[in-house]
Order: sequence, then C-alpha cells, then structure tokens
Amino acid sequence: MANWHDLAEDELIARLVIVYSRIAAACALFPVPYNLPTARPGATVGEFFEGVAHLSNISDEIPDIPKDVAAALDTSCTYWVAASDVLALHIAQPNKCRARAFGLCLTGAEVHLNDVVDWLAQDAS
Repeated sequence: MANWHDLAEDELIARLVIVYSRIAAACALFPVPYNLPTARPGATVGEFFEGVAHLSNISDEIPDIPKDVAAALDTSCTYWVAASDVLALHIAQPNKCRARAFGLCLTGAEVHLNDVVDWLAQDAS
C-alpha cells in the first residue's frame, strides 16, 4: 500500500493485529504447537509484543521445524516487532516517513511469514 500515512490510527493497529493473528495461527500448526496470546477485543499491542519478541528469541529452539523455517519465523517476528515500535512512534508523533516505515516493516513480516506458511502447507500434504 502506497499511502500508509492516509490510514487512521485504528486502521494501522488493525493491520498490525491481523499480521499478529497470522503469526499466531501459523505457530499453532507447528508439529509441536506454539501458542501466542489470543488476539481478542480489548487486548493490547503490548501483550502481543512480548509474545512475538519472545518467539523471535526462541525460534531456533522450536522442535521439529527446519532451520530455514525457524529463520523465516525469526525474521517475520523481528519485522513485526519493528512495525510495532515504529507505529508507537508514529502515534506519538505522526509523520509520513514513520507511516511508510511501519508499512515496510509490516510487509516484511508478512513476506517472511509466507515462507513459514508455505512450509506448513507442504508439510501437511
């Protein structure tokens, strides 16, 4: 999306939560499921942040997933954490560049998460 700065704060947060939900859904499908806090009404981004940051830190220790998948997961989580941080800065002091940086980080999280999802789809077949 070219115009991240045109989106309202609640729309940006919603997009962050959507990607979080995709990360959580993928992790729940691992051979040994990893459960992140549930995205539910009233939950805070801070709750999600801690879970994703922890997941990034332990991604290479998750059993029964290949190293390249663990690396893609770590990268996706790192991009998501960066997006969360940039969004907090943007909310505190709106800036078009920060909005674009948020969009780039969130896109990076999705791109690398797709590698994880592709592996899950191949592993399931």
